[in-house]
Amino acid sequence: MALWQPPPLGTLIDYNSLKLVEVLRAGHYEVVYRALDVLSHPSKSYTVKCRAKAINQTPSQRLLHTREIALHRLASGHPSVATLYRVIEDAECDFMILDYSPERDLLIQITAVRRYLGNDGLIKEVFLQILDAVERCHAIGIYHRTLHPGNIMCFDHGRRVAINNFRGATINTLSNGFRHGATYSAPECQPGHDTQPYSPMHSDIWSLGILLLNLVAGRKPWRSANVQNDKDFAAYVRHPSHFLSTQFPISRELQRLLLEALVLNSRERISLPRLKMAVENMRTFYSREAVFLDGVALHILQTGRVNGDLSPNENSRRTLKSHKSWDEWPNRRHAGFWELPKNKFSRSAYESALVC
Repeated sequence: MALWQPPPLGTLIDYNSLKLVEVLRAGHYEVVYRALDVLSHPSKSYTVKCRAKAINQTPSQRLLHTREIALHRLASGHPSVATLYRVIEDAECDFMILDYSPERDLLIQITAVRRYLGNDGLIKEVFLQILDAVERCHAIGIYHRTLHPGNIMCFDHGRRVAINNFRGATINTLSNGFRHGATYSAPECQPGHDTQPYSPMHSDIWSLGILLLNLVAGRKPWRSANVQNDKDFAAYVRHPSHFLSTQFPISRELQRLLLEALVLNSRERISLPRLKMAVENMRTFYSREAVFLDGVALHILQTGRVNGDLSPNENSRRTLKSHKSWDEWPNRRHAGFWELPKNKFSRSAYESALVC
């Protein structure tokens, strides 16, 4: 296989209108750049996904690349889908010109910025945008299959999002391929579960359930939905409601919703319209026992401390108060949001948490 050299920074593409100025991500046969439109004033930034031409790709890689472009073009045009503006070809590379966000992706916003923790209103606002985008894709027969925070771009201080990266997407209502052990993948998509085809539409629902839990808690429930390889997932399979209620400080409403989204039998999972309605009507995602520390939400029992060791945290309450429905909440709920003093925290509880 021929050796591929990606374009150096400073390269001009698209009739010398776009200048590659920064490497955002690099792989063996793909480099993602930030590019400046040198003809616009002020200059506008774009994301440019540069991929080696077909001569440097295997047949399966070529198929994935062609399908990604075709399906992303079809999905573009929705406000919560990252726009694919055009595709440029030269002798060695294909360039996909996409939206750019200096705030990067939802993974950064959850783990580094901690944008959403404790903020019911913002969580709902963002997750409904994701649901709108997935609903649009499903309506035109596109199933994403890799819905996770790294594939969701963020704009406007994390208030606006757009799904991206259709490399794993498909139009098949049943699929035998694209099985991997990623955290957000449904059980039927795990390696080794290839005896019968699965429904990509229903596997997207599972991914959305994990994504919502990640937004709320700042951490993931398990590393893979495989009972042989993951003790946390095995615990969930044994007692789903007990696992969710003891491991995550979530409201009963959210627990019921997740139990409908994270059903092992894919055909029994909640539909997108019902999922959307449930989120719209959700009063709060958190239980009264929620404890916020170092970017994650923990159940008070996970800290190993008694109530007397806790004190209300006004910063946490101000974050929650910023959303419009705060004044509508019963007074009894206000006392439920606490943050543990750092010197009284059981490190073992936090270290065992699966941060995304």
